[in-house]
Amino acid sequence: KDVRIAFLEEVCRYQFYSLELLSSLGNLHGDTRKSRDYKLIFNDTYRLLNELLKFDAVAFFLVNEPDCDFALKYCRPESMEKDIKEAVDLTVEYGDFAWAMKQNKAIIVNCRKDDYKLVLHVLATKTRVVGMFAGFLPAGKEFIIKEKLKLISVIIQYIANTVESVSLYNAIQQKNQNLSADISKKTSELQAARDHAEQASQAKSEFLSRIRHELRAPLNSILDSSQSLLANAGNNLTESQKSHLQSIFN
Repeated sequence: KDVRIAFLEEVCRYQFYSLELLSSLGNLHGDTRKSRDYKLIFNDTYRLLNELLKFDAVAFFLVNEPDCDFALKYCRPESMEKDIKEAVDLTVEYGDFAWAMKQNKAIIVNCRKDDYKLVLHVLATKTRVVGMFAGFLPAGKEFIIKEKLKLISVIIQYIANTVESVSLYNAIQQKNQNLSADISKKTSELQAARDHAEQASQAKSEFLSRIRHELRAPLNSILDSSQSLLANAGNNLTESQKSHLQSIFN
């Protein structure tokens, strides 16, 4: 009877803790979305997961959009980065990684090192896969129950949606920056073209003004001579000559 009561008390404590953990996810989601910082997102997730299960190491891999490869973006402690990456590479080789991507739940893989179990959980939203979680658990030191695995799935789902939100926000911000840069470039080009046109127009005006000034004296001399010939030559000019002089004068 005492054992049963103790077990029920433990279950109640765990359920109460689970409710508190789930209620904190809303604040986590809001805070990390505001930060737009992957490191902060994964730091908070690491804290939550470590409260649930005592991981010796955790890592987050994110999908690299250009080549759809999984790149390691976060590992704690950093000294375990090489070990956890080697363990994940082996799951890729043996097909466990691909299997985990299709499950949308936590799966446990035996590591080559007998003192560890590797937990894999895909980071996926309704529209796409954004990454993969990997964690080292000490073998034989932690009894993993289904409820804890379900809670891990809830946390990872929240983080996947947050990562996607941040990724989309960053993509939009980048496009806006590129658009602003393009607008600034086009504006500068138009300004330069307008300045060039204004300079060309000014140069044309100055050229015409100078030409008019330089031609005014000889043209006036020609007009005066034509008028004088018409007035004084009389009958000494042929009709054709008079016509040409009249054309110049007119």
